[in-house]
Amino acid sequence: KIRIRGKTLLKLVDIVDPYVQVFLTGYEEDTKKCSTNVVYDNGWDPTWNELFSFTIKYPELCFLTLRVMDKEKPKDVIVAEGSIALTSLMQGYRVVPLYNVETGTPIVGASLFCWFAMHKQNVRGLGNSAFKTLAADPALII
Repeated sequence: KIRIRGKTLLKLVDIVDPYVQVFLTGYEEDTKKCSTNVVYDNGWDPTWNELFSFTIKYPELCFLTLRVMDKEKPKDVIVAEGSIALTSLMQGYRVVPLYNVETGTPIVGASLFCWFAMHKQNVRGLGNSAFKTLAADPALII
Protein backbone atom coordinates (compact mmCIF):
# COMPACT_ATOMS: atom_id res chain seq x y z
CA LYS A 1 0.00 0.00 0.00
CA ILE A 2 1.25 3.45 -0.78
CA ARG A 3 -0.26 6.78 0.15
CA ILE A 4 1.33 9.95 -1.18
CA ARG A 5 1.09 13.55 -0.15
CA GLY A 6 2.97 16.47 -1.63
CA LYS A 7 4.84 17.55 1.46
CA THR A 8 5.90 20.93 0.25
CA LEU A 9 6.39 20.35 -3.43
CA LEU A 10 7.65 23.68 -4.64
CA LYS A 11 7.01 27.37 -4.34
CA LEU A 12 6.83 28.24 -8.00
CA VAL A 13 6.04 31.48 -9.73
CA ASP A 14 3.31 29.76 -11.72
CA ILE A 15 0.43 27.85 -10.19
CA VAL A 16 0.90 24.17 -10.95
CA ASP A 17 -1.66 21.44 -11.53
CA PRO A 18 0.27 18.46 -10.16
CA TYR A 19 -0.21 14.75 -10.52
CA VAL A 20 2.10 11.86 -9.74
CA GLN A 21 3.23 9.16 -12.14
CA VAL A 22 4.07 5.94 -10.31
CA PHE A 23 6.60 3.68 -12.06
CA LEU A 24 7.79 0.23 -11.09
CA THR A 25 10.81 -0.78 -13.16
CA GLY A 26 12.84 -3.94 -13.12
CA TYR A 27 12.06 -7.41 -14.42
CA GLU A 28 9.86 -7.12 -17.52
CA GLU A 29 6.77 -8.62 -15.82
CA ASP A 30 7.19 -6.27 -12.85
CA THR A 31 7.37 -3.08 -14.94
CA LYS A 32 4.23 -1.00 -14.35
CA LYS A 33 3.07 2.59 -14.72
CA CYS A 34 0.05 4.44 -13.38
CA SER A 35 -0.91 8.00 -12.48
CA THR A 36 -2.96 9.88 -9.95
CA ASN A 37 -5.60 12.37 -10.93
CA VAL A 38 -4.61 16.01 -11.37
CA VAL A 39 -5.00 18.38 -8.41
CA TYR A 40 -5.73 21.73 -10.00
CA ASP A 41 -4.18 24.97 -8.71
CA ASN A 42 -2.40 23.36 -5.74
CA GLY A 43 1.33 22.85 -6.08
CA TRP A 44 2.09 23.59 -2.44
CA ASP A 45 0.31 20.74 -0.62
CA PRO A 46 -1.66 18.54 -3.05
CA THR A 47 -3.48 15.43 -1.88
CA TRP A 48 -4.58 12.37 -3.85
CA ASN A 49 -6.97 9.73 -2.52
CA GLU A 50 -6.28 6.84 -4.86
CA LEU A 51 -5.26 3.20 -4.53
CA PHE A 52 -2.89 1.26 -6.79
CA SER A 53 -2.18 -2.45 -6.53
CA PHE A 54 0.87 -4.28 -7.88
CA THR A 55 2.03 -7.88 -7.76
CA ILE A 56 5.79 -8.06 -8.06
CA LYS A 57 7.65 -11.23 -8.98
CA TYR A 58 11.24 -10.07 -8.35
CA PRO A 59 11.22 -7.25 -5.75
CA GLU A 60 15.01 -7.42 -5.46
CA LEU A 61 15.26 -6.12 -9.05
CA CYS A 62 12.52 -3.49 -8.79
CA PHE A 63 12.68 0.29 -8.33
CA LEU A 64 9.80 2.59 -7.41
CA THR A 65 9.87 6.04 -9.02
CA LEU A 66 7.45 8.82 -8.11
CA ARG A 67 7.46 11.55 -10.75
CA VAL A 68 5.62 14.81 -10.08
CA MET A 69 4.14 16.28 -13.26
CA ASP A 70 2.46 19.60 -14.04
CA LYS A 71 -0.58 19.31 -16.31
CA GLU A 72 0.11 21.76 -19.12
CA LYS A 73 -1.01 22.31 -22.69
CA PRO A 74 0.14 21.19 -25.17
CA LYS A 75 2.55 18.97 -23.20
CA ASP A 76 2.84 18.10 -19.49
CA VAL A 77 6.01 19.18 -17.70
CA ILE A 78 8.17 17.12 -15.32
CA VAL A 79 8.48 19.00 -12.02
CA ALA A 80 10.63 16.53 -10.04
CA GLU A 81 11.05 12.87 -9.17
CA GLY A 82 12.30 10.54 -6.49
CA SER A 83 13.29 6.86 -6.74
CA ILE A 84 13.97 4.07 -4.30
CA ALA A 85 14.83 0.38 -4.56
CA LEU A 86 11.81 -1.68 -3.54
CA THR A 87 13.94 -3.78 -1.19
CA SER A 88 15.01 -0.58 0.59
CA LEU A 89 11.45 0.51 1.29
CA MET A 90 10.51 0.35 4.94
CA GLN A 91 6.87 0.01 5.86
CA GLY A 92 5.06 2.93 7.43
CA TYR A 93 5.42 6.66 6.87
CA ARG A 94 8.42 7.81 4.85
CA VAL A 95 9.59 10.99 3.13
CA VAL A 96 10.70 10.56 -0.48
CA PRO A 97 12.99 13.47 -1.42
CA LEU A 98 12.50 14.97 -4.86
CA TYR A 99 15.23 15.74 -7.37
CA ASN A 100 15.62 17.92 -10.44
CA VAL A 101 15.48 15.45 -13.34
CA GLU A 102 17.80 17.51 -15.53
CA THR A 103 20.62 18.04 -13.03
CA GLY A 104 20.05 15.18 -10.58
CA THR A 105 20.35 17.60 -7.67
CA PRO A 106 17.98 17.57 -4.71
CA ILE A 107 15.30 20.24 -4.64
CA VAL A 108 15.56 21.72 -1.16
CA GLY A 109 12.33 21.28 0.77
CA ALA A 110 10.54 19.32 -1.97
CA SER A 111 9.38 15.85 -1.01
CA LEU A 112 6.49 13.42 -1.00
CA PHE A 113 5.26 12.15 2.35
CA CYS A 114 4.33 8.51 1.79
CA TRP A 115 2.89 5.55 3.61
CA PHE A 116 4.02 2.11 2.41
CA ALA A 117 2.78 -1.39 3.19
CA MET A 118 3.94 -4.62 1.56
CA HIS A 119 3.28 -8.25 2.20
CA LYS A 120 4.40 -11.55 0.78
CA GLN A 121 1.72 -13.41 -1.05
CA ASN A 122 1.50 -16.84 -2.57
CA VAL A 123 0.60 -16.23 -6.18
CA ARG A 124 0.05 -19.20 -8.46
CA GLY A 125 3.17 -19.63 -10.54
CA LEU A 126 5.22 -17.10 -8.59
CA GLY A 127 6.08 -19.10 -5.48
CA ASN A 128 6.76 -17.42 -2.15
CA SER A 129 8.92 -14.59 -3.49
CA ALA A 130 6.04 -12.50 -4.85
CA PHE A 131 5.14 -9.25 -3.15
CA LYS A 132 1.85 -7.45 -3.50
CA THR A 133 2.17 -3.72 -3.10
CA LEU A 134 -0.80 -1.42 -2.83
CA ALA A 135 -0.26 2.21 -3.68
CA ALA A 136 -2.74 4.71 -2.38
CA ASP A 137 -2.86 8.43 -2.53
CA PRO A 138 0.41 9.70 -4.00
CA ALA A 139 0.78 13.30 -3.02
CA LEU A 140 -1.71 12.88 -0.31
CA ILE A 141 0.15 11.47 2.48
CA ILE A 142 1.64 8.78 0.71
